[in-house]
Amino acid sequence: MAFGLCPLLTLSAIEALDAHGSEELKKIYLEKLISGAWTGTMQLTEPQAGSGRRGAFAAAPSVLPTASLRASGTKIFITYGDHDMTDNIVLSCWRDCPMRPRAPKAFRCFLVRNSSSTPMARSARATIFIRAAVEHKLGIHASPTCTMTMGDKGGAIGYLIGEDNRGMLCMFTMMNQARLSVGLEGVGIADRAYQQALAFAQERRQGHEAGSTGNGMDPIIVHPDIKRMLMQMRALTAAARTICYATAVALDISIRATDGKTRSAAAARGALLTADCESILLRYPATRSQHSACRSMAAWDSSRSTGACAALSRCAHHHDL
Repeated sequence: MAFGLCPLLTLSAIEALDAHGSEELKKIYLEKLISGAWTGTMQLTEPQAGSGRRGAFAAAPSVLPTASLRASGTKIFITYGDHDMTDNIVLSCWRDCPMRPRAPKAFRCFLVRNSSSTPMARSARATIFIRAAVEHKLGIHASPTCTMTMGDKGGAIGYLIGEDNRGMLCMFTMMNQARLSVGLEGVGIADRAYQQALAFAQERRQGHEAGSTGNGMDPIIVHPDIKRMLMQMRALTAAARTICYATAVALDISIRATDGKTRSAAAARGALLTADCESILLRYPATRSQHSACRSMAAWDSSRSTGACAALSRCAHHHDL
């Protein structure tokens, strides 16, 4: 899951740039992002504001040319904000518009590079995002989560994506793509927990089945409460997978259908289900399956490190960030 977050965020950056970016930015960045030569990520959270836009202080005033911005400030909890797998990282950032109302619509979305691992970039640190620190996390250690600072001197130079003062529109284009992917992560975690719990319940022997006359211990899967937990895990996981597939189908139809009315209806359905993919699926099927797995494997998991409870911690940590 940790390695999967990098292409997940890159795909989201591609979607946002393709939908809202200028032709010049697309020509420079899209080919590299799609090929995997560069990776992308998003930067939203600030130390004093969290993910709430009204509390964001750092600004991005315009500089010449008009499509350029010089932004200053700090972003935190940035997944794959810096790494050495590619020469360049394309960051989509959101900043306040000076002299504008402090409201969500008064934010800009802009693109800035982070190639601090290359000699050329090290000589021009004032124009890029740089990593100030790597976060120490509970889990997902293979995924670098960084504190990022916009340049050493005067801020980082970025390029406006979409219309001025309409950054939230671009942000949700990027986030909606990520929401479906995160929901699918939850399905994978839930199914892994179910498979491990099922295998353990078939092997672990303790107690006797009701009405059993044998001398030996029976597998714990014969006990009604274990059956209940396993059936709940299986049902929730299947439902979560179905919702993800239904969401993907609706999004595809909203783009590819030839009839405008059909596209509009599919887009509305996709918008509703997209929010469910992350908020409901990750919180209920994934976490409940993990809790049930931890309960059925409690002593074994803590002593043998099967990973079920550890995966639950990683799942909860990633969803909160």
